[in-house]
Amino acid sequence: MRVAPKEFVRPHRVLAATLLFVVTSCSPKPETAIVGNWVGVRGTERMELFNDGTITVADPDIPNVGGKYTFVDKDRVKVELGGLGALLGPFVVTVAISGDELTWTMPNGEVSKYLRANSAKAKGQAIAAAEAAKQAEEAVRRAAEEERQRLRGIAEKEAERNRLEAEAQRQLAQQAQREAAEKQSGRQTIQRELEEDQRGMDQWAVAEKWNHRADKKAKLIHSANPNYTSAAMKARIEGDVELRVIVDPSGKVSAAQATKSLDSSLDQQAIEAAKRWLFEPASASEQPVPSLVTIALTFRLR
Repeated sequence: MRVAPKEFVRPHRVLAATLLFVVTSCSPKPETAIVGNWVGVRGTERMELFNDGTITVADPDIPNVGGKYTFVDKDRVKVELGGLGALLGPFVVTVAISGDELTWTMPNGEVSKYLRANSAKAKGQAIAAAEAAKQAEEAVRRAAEEERQRLRGIAEKEAERNRLEAEAQRQLAQQAQREAAEKQSGRQTIQRELEEDQRGMDQWAVAEKWNHRADKKAKLIHSANPNYTSAAMKARIEGDVELRVIVDPSGKVSAAQATKSLDSSLDQQAIEAAKRWLFEPASASEQPVPSLVTIALTFRLR
C-alpha cells in the first residue's frame, strides 16, 4: 500500500502566520483604544472617555459637561451629552484612531483632531502652546509698552508745546509791559515839556509847535452855528468867515482868529460860535496836546 508522503510545511510560512496572529491579537479594539484623556491639537479642547461608557467634554463652546457614548460600529460612536450639551441632542460621530491620534468627525463634517494627553506629541504640543502663550504675552507686553511710549511722547510734545506757548505769551506780556512803560514815559516827558512851554511861551506859539509834533490830528465832535446880528441882517450880509482856532488838550477851542473876515460883527459871532465847538484833541504818543485847526462858518439869510 502506497502511503502518501507527509505535507512539507515551509518554515517562512509558519513565521508569517505567527506574526499575523500576533499583530491581529495585539491591535486594540476601538472600544478599548478610545478610552483615555484626549487633548485637541489646537490646545483648547479636552475630552475624556471612560471604560464605563461615560464621557466628559470641555472646549470654548461647551463648558465641562458629561454624558455617555456607545459604539454603533467600529467606526462610529453615538454621543449623548448632558447640561448645555443636551441642546445638541444625540449625535453620531465617525472616529479614527491611529496610535496616539484620534480623529473625531461630527455629523456636519466638522473634523477635530486629538492627541492622547500623556503622549509625547501632546506634551510637545503643550510645551509649544505654553511657548506660544508666553510669546503672545510678551507681544502684548511689548505692544502695551510701545503704546505707553507713544502716549508719553504725545504728552511730552503737548507739554513742550504748552511750554513754548506759555513762553511766547510771557514774552509778549513783557513786550507789552515795556511798550506801555515806554509810552507812559513818553507821555510824561511830553506833559512836562508842554507845561514848560505853556509857562514860557505864547499860547499860539505853543499850539504851533505841538501842531507839528502831533502824530494824530484833532477831530471834530460837535459844532454850533453862529448868530446873525441885527445890523448884518438889515445890511443883508452873507458869506463865510474862516477862523484859525486853538484846540486845547481837553478838546475845547481856547482861542480863535479870523483869517478871512466878512464883517467885524459877524466875525465876532463866528468866534463866539467856534468856542462852543468840541473836538477830539490832537495827540503826540497818545498824550493830548494843543493844536491849530482852520474852520469856516457860513452866514446865509433865509
